Amino acid sequence: MYVRRPSLYTEDGKPESEGGRQMKERYGGTAVRPGIYLNLGTGEYVERRSPDLVLPGVAADRYVRVPKPLAAILIPFTGLAFVIFVPLMGFVAVVGLLAYRVRRVFRPARREAAAEGGVSAADWAERELKRYQEEKERQEPPK
Repeated sequence: MYVRRPSLYTEDGKPESEGGRQMKERYGGTAVRPGIYLNLGTGEYVERRSPDLVLPGVAADRYVRVPKPLAAILIPFTGLAFVIFVPLMGFVAVVGLLAYRVRRVFRPARREAAAEGGVSAADWAERELKRYQEEKERQEPPK
């Protein structure tokens, strides 16, 4: 399958490296300009103030430079998302654990009901198979 590569130039004729539309990816261990970088794997923001500093991590870590005005907006909302969703995840985990425990308490009662001719799907299928075989034996004349 042929995939068309994006143009190396923007609509105004400038190369994308000079103010183009796409953000250039940088990798851990490479030297970068001063600025704020977002680790795409962990979501961590890294600020580099000196041009001789390198991005932390190994070459497999991918970073994108985030413009400062955008970072000023994104970073507080990222923190707000953690403040809201981390406790929510805790409540969901507790409810899931309680549901699991309640289900385990009633599981023996379900087994007892199945042993007494309950409504278990496996028991129903087994009873229907026996009933079918009995009817088939009655309908066939002995040889």
